[in-house]
Amino acid sequence: MSPPPLTARLVRPVRVKRRLAVRYGADFPLLGAGFTANVSMHGLAIFGSSVHNPGTSIRVDLRLPGNVACRIEGRVAWALRGSAAIQLPNQLGLEIVRADESYYRFLMSIPGFGPDASPAKAEPQPPREAPAPRTVSPAPVVPVQPEALRPRAERRGVTLPFHFGEARALFLAGVVLNVSQGGLCFRSNRVVEVGTCLQFAAESPAGPFAGAGTVIWSRADARTDRHGLQLTQVDEGWYRYLVHVS
Repeated sequence: MSPPPLTARLVRPVRVKRRLAVRYGADFPLLGAGFTANVSMHGLAIFGSSVHNPGTSIRVDLRLPGNVACRIEGRVAWALRGSAAIQLPNQLGLEIVRADESYYRFLMSIPGFGPDASPAKAEPQPPREAPAPRTVSPAPVVPVQPEALRPRAERRGVTLPFHFGEARALFLAGVVLNVSQGGLCFRSNRVVEVGTCLQFAAESPAGPFAGAGTVIWSRADARTDRHGLQLTQVDEGWYRYLVHVS
């Protein structure tokens, strides 16, 4: 059974967190083993023992509640290689091409996943009158403070695995140690030079987020390297995570 078509690509499919045992691979026997991180009508995310290149067609044997076996076929949409040194598993995202009907029955049995989860259509609003013109006073000029005198941004200590890289393929793994409005500190087993522009992504308790930034400092110790990343671009998920850890 094929997934229903996505009628509006701008609306993100509803995802729910569910930990279900899986075996997966491109050919039989299915050598990959792991569990799902989240599931949806059109795909699922897997933490597993192996990764496959994006675009690879794979088969998944999924174990639903009640020990119900389910077969899924799909294509790898993204893949992130983990790191045993920092206990970060491999991750991959699967775009579903075909799945047993039992999979969709399972999804529809989840409270709030069915039609109730669909975004409500916006009701038409009456036209607004143009606001009256008003005079705006020029903003006062504020001198830039020297670096040493600037107030330090409030930081929140966290422990969050994430992936990063210099391109869209985020194959490097690390752990975020603290976050603030303008940046983050992370640990990895790979040296990153100051001035390097990075992209990153993570699955947090508040949902996934992604962004980009520039490495502004780097410190090495006996086991790992720590880096400071000044953010240049983030999505809405980043701000949801900041609210979650506040």
